[in-house]
Amino acid sequence: MPFLWVNGTNDSAYPMDSMQKSYDTQKGPHQLCLRIEMPHGHPPGWAPAEIMDFADYLLKGKPPLTEITEFGQNNDSLWAHYESPDPIKEAVVCYTRAEGHWPDRKYNELPAVIDHEKQRVTAAIPNLSTVCYFNLIDQQDRVTSTRHICPSRSV
Repeated sequence: MPFLWVNGTNDSAYPMDSMQKSYDTQKGPHQLCLRIEMPHGHPPGWAPAEIMDFADYLLKGKPPLTEITEFGQNNDSLWAHYESPDPIKEAVVCYTRAEGHWPDRKYNELPAVIDHEKQRVTAAIPNLSTVCYFNLIDQQDRVTSTRHICPSRSV
């Protein structure tokens, strides 16, 4: 069954490392929406447009969210391939240099390079980052995220 995982980088009830362990055990297809500092709670958890749009895609045949088809790392850079019904408006690499308790880490973002023709996004891994991932933002400001990596160690 297709699944959409929506979370914030600093969620104290479901930190990013726990979320990744969960979606890695899922047998079916899944997509991620990981927003920087999205608050934990029912109203913030219901608010993301990605949730209804994902359901409308599955149940009503509406256009899909952007989908990450491949994601990888080459030494000091990240790359991702995607499929999207519309051109991506923006892509950013989200990262932190902090260590320790996941909910206490401060995240930043830097622009990534979008190759619309190849549907590919690339960016340098920010220096000294302990965690990083891509967010691809579509024309409706919906976020699709890659899995996170920890450049100083394998995840």
